[in-house]
Amino acid sequence: MFETRCDKIIFSKIPKCDQINLRNMFECNEYAEDIHTYMKQTEPATVPKATYMKTQSDINESMRAILIDWMVDVHLKFKLLSETLFLTVNLIDRYLSAKQVQRSKLQLVGVSAMLISTKYEEIYPPTVKDFVYITDNAYTREEVLEMECDILQTLDFDIQQTSAYRFLERYTKVMKADSVTNYLAQYVLELGLLDSKMNKFLPSEQAAAAILFAEKKLKRSSSLTHQQLLAEWQKMDKHSGYTIESLAPCFHVFEGLVKSMNSSQLKAVYRKFKSGKYFEVARLAQQVVTGGSQSTTNGGTKPSSAATGISANTSGISNMTIPAPSID
Repeated sequence: MFETRCDKIIFSKIPKCDQINLRNMFECNEYAEDIHTYMKQTEPATVPKATYMKTQSDINESMRAILIDWMVDVHLKFKLLSETLFLTVNLIDRYLSAKQVQRSKLQLVGVSAMLISTKYEEIYPPTVKDFVYITDNAYTREEVLEMECDILQTLDFDIQQTSAYRFLERYTKVMKADSVTNYLAQYVLELGLLDSKMNKFLPSEQAAAAILFAEKKLKRSSSLTHQQLLAEWQKMDKHSGYTIESLAPCFHVFEGLVKSMNSSQLKAVYRKFKSGKYFEVARLAQQVVTGGSQSTTNGGTKPSSAATGISANTSGISNMTIPAPSID
């Protein structure tokens, strides 16, 4: 009797979105809200400064964007978890915030950061040999391992982060979003990885703005009035702490990033999310943002390998070629 009463009290305090699969022990629904609260409390600790690139003397924002675009392709070819990509970018930004890096070593920082992330997140991570090969032997095994050690020592072995992707998983559940909504939100989040200035927004804020973008842009929500959208957002407002008005700056940045895909040569994220696996949400995003069919200008162009600053070799991984744009 006492146990039954205790169960009822505990059950009454669990959010409705977590009560659905309460019997699934792997979802930890009893603790989900506490975990989310802890994530909110700790997220500022691992967010790099949005202006750190100003302190770099030999690299700039464009070079970083080219690197991240290339690493999205590498991540896709290795078939890694989404969280691995977000952790990799976070490690790169935190390292660049603390150390001066020459442009000739920028790709080395990228592959070494991904090596660390895969060891942390993946069950079967790629080997050091794989990462040396993917750079077309631009670096040796010893250089990769040395950079791995330098990154870990610089970050004091603190590689855990509360990423926007983890918040997205939570907010998708709260909003009871379908797969298309989830993938569209993930698409704009990954576009945000290309710009280090997105670090001025907390990961939870980015995730909430991405969900709002997806909900607002999809056809099923585009017919809603502002008042209806406000009413639908109330549960997210209560859960995340962000109102529609407070998310406006981040929302408009995401909107601008989607529009920029028409003219951008950094197409890795777009190519990834225009596939059927992701319900072609990249194409859908272009259509709803531009109000028509998207341009394919520069969509398939790749700089000549003779002029590249980032080397790539994928013949042993996939028949597809990873773009290798110049960072010179």
